[in-house]
Amino acid sequence: MCWSNCRGRAGIGDGENGAQLRGVTAAWNFRILFSLYAIVSFYQKKAIVPRLMIIFYGISFLIGAIDTLLVYQIPAAKELDSGDSVMDIVRSFITCLIWIPYFLKSERVKNTFIR
Repeated sequence: MCWSNCRGRAGIGDGENGAQLRGVTAAWNFRILFSLYAIVSFYQKKAIVPRLMIIFYGISFLIGAIDTLLVYQIPAAKELDSGDSVMDIVRSFITCLIWIPYFLKSERVKNTFIR
């Protein structure tokens, strides 16, 4: 899709929907850059990795939830949703429930990254 075409007529690039699209795009770009930093830190076994992973899982959940809420604000996009968005949020929440406590309490994590 060409973004310049969207700006020339009323559509996804204009108004409130355009602001939402730009916000979601910025959030995803931040997530990608943060992921790259976390990966490099992980392979270097830096002590900050457990904190980075907790932040990563929390941000991933929040971005997914906000993204879904914003999609439901757009009537045409809401009609196209098959319910997979809600399942993705549930999966992300379960992932947070598993991995965040692991990075907080695991002896293996402490031995690998902190000591």
